Amino acid sequence: MKALTLFKNISLIILGTLILAFGTAVFIIPMNIVTGGVSSIAIILGATLPILSVDLLITLITWVLFLVGLIILGKDFALKTLLSSVVYPAAISLFLRLCDPSVMNGFFYLKGSPHGELALIVAAMAGGVFVGTGCALTFLGGGSTGGTDIIAFTLCKIFKNAKSAVLIFIIDALTIVLGMLVFGDLVISMLGILSAFIGAIVIDKILLYPKST
Repeated sequence: MKALTLFKNISLIILGTLILAFGTAVFIIPMNIVTGGVSSIAIILGATLPILSVDLLITLITWVLFLVGLIILGKDFALKTLLSSVVYPAAISLFLRLCDPSVMNGFFYLKGSPHGELALIVAAMAGGVFVGTGCALTFLGGGSTGGTDIIAFTLCKIFKNAKSAVLIFIIDALTIVLGMLVFGDLVISMLGILSAFIGAIVIDKILLYPKST
């Protein structure tokens, strides 16, 4: 039974991370939608440091934060994020290839969509659904997506009275504001907030679903 449970949890973490990476790579990154988290930091840095690709920045940030979590938060926390830290950057690089206009006749090339601004709205909404679903499945598997959550948990160790949920919200909000300043586009910023809101709702619904049945 333990082996079966372990297999189930690992499967959920991998599946969740792949779904998270797909939503981020196909819908969020190509449209420069800043929703908070590692991908958004990479999008912002990619715009200011164009010599580095977004997927490379995601890999670097993910592993730097993983090492911070290992050193400060301990092995137990690091083990929960290890699988996602390995799968997520690799999957991002893979799924970003789908956005090439020469792949599948440009099926996933939303930036070149003839539907214009509608494609941007669809990307924000679909991105929120995929990201929320991926995060929720990872959580159900007992894993963690790590990322900027590690910053929040680290700050909680320094400031004992701080609450992780509040710090995560503040970090994501600051990231979105920074994205607004860098890109100077209020519409994109509002869509980033909408995408993050949709993602939060999806996480909540999936995590509460087993309890409500």
